Amino acid sequence: MIIMTHVLIPTTSAKELGKRVLELPPFPDYLTISGPYLYSVEGEGIHSIDLFEVEKTRMAEALEFLNNRHVAFFDIPGYTYGVHTCLEAIEGLKMLGLE
Repeated sequence: MIIMTHVLIPTTSAKELGKRVLELPPFPDYLTISGPYLYSVEGEGIHSIDLFEVEKTRMAEALEFLNNRHVAFFDIPGYTYGVHTCLEAIEGLKMLGLE
């Protein structure tokens, strides 16, 4: 299964966020990460997206870990984040009864 995290910060907070990221422990072995992918949007700031692959049986554990990891950034001005579970297209079709 895939979990996507999305972070948005103002450019004025980027250096502080970078410092804190370097202080965090590594991700656990059960998470395979792709990213971070960074882009900026004028008037919004810097967006960062990570994609994580995780076995379905470890999904709850992974979601808890990722949400808790973001706590380290809560006091950074303008920091916002989201943690999203993503379905593959076939899974979405199954939910609709169109498999």
